[in-house]
Amino acid sequence: MLLGSGRGLHSSLRQQSCLSLSRRSMIQYPTEKKKSFQELLAGDCYVNTQYVLRFKMGTTRKLLCEKNLTRKEVVKFRDAIANETTYEMYYDNIRLEEQVGVNASDLEFPPIQYQVGLYLFNLLYFHALYLGNKLNAIYVMGHYDFSGEISKDSEIIVNFTYSVFWEDFESKKENQDEVSDLSKHVGGDDRVPYATTAFVICIWLGLLCAAVVAYTYLRKYFTRYHSIPYVV
Repeated sequence: MLLGSGRGLHSSLRQQSCLSLSRRSMIQYPTEKKKSFQELLAGDCYVNTQYVLRFKMGTTRKLLCEKNLTRKEVVKFRDAIANETTYEMYYDNIRLEEQVGVNASDLEFPPIQYQVGLYLFNLLYFHALYLGNKLNAIYVMGHYDFSGEISKDSEIIVNFTYSVFWEDFESKKENQDEVSDLSKHVGGDDRVPYATTAFVICIWLGLLCAAVVAYTYLRKYFTRYHSIPYVV
């Protein structure tokens, strides 16, 4: 899997190529050249990651690396979160994108267990859908915990982990069809809407009949008294 935008998590990644934004040209580097953590943060580069996504083999909270972030690195990550910086990853020809972190104070419903502050996404969830022996799609979602807080200018140790979940696309589709059929079945047998409609129709018919009767009575009343001569 390739990681893009130069927002790597550790310094043991081998660089494949670096994209120059100014000239939009590909600059090739030696295959064995290693980039430092500072270099990864500085530019838009593609590197090999250590995420392992084996077909139909899930994993939970697997440790990717343990990184001791210096004060300068913490400041850079805070700037990246403030600027809503994102990074890209590629699995074959499937493109994944996620933010570096989140400002919990900007969340509409921040988690109760975490205080307001800046957090790195130190846990990634990969959700893969497959059909037979073919991969259909992969979705990624970032999460954080206490160890990923970078609100203060101090060195911290962050454990970066990831989880992988595989799901059969056919099973997912069948479950959706079952839910859809169940909704149609329940809706067809529900007599409440029909009863409500019938009740409203009866009310309107009753009001119409009352109006006709009242009109007939008042018409006869005024016709009869209009025919009586007025005596002074």
